[in-house]
Amino acid sequence: MDTMSDRSEGERARAERALAAFKEAQEAFIGVAAEVGIEDEEDVVTLVKQVRSKQA
Repeated sequence: MDTMSDRSEGERARAERALAAFKEAQEAFIGVAAEVGIEDEEDVVTLVKQVRSKQA
């Protein structure tokens, strides 16, 4: 039978793994962004607009 403490520890462990995964993904995206010329928020907005216009 799970106790409240067991569930909290499990939730904490999942959150820590998720955070580690997000940090790893963020670091990977930073490298890729620089490679394709994305330097600031304006570049991201331009990219999103291009992708959305291709989907329409």
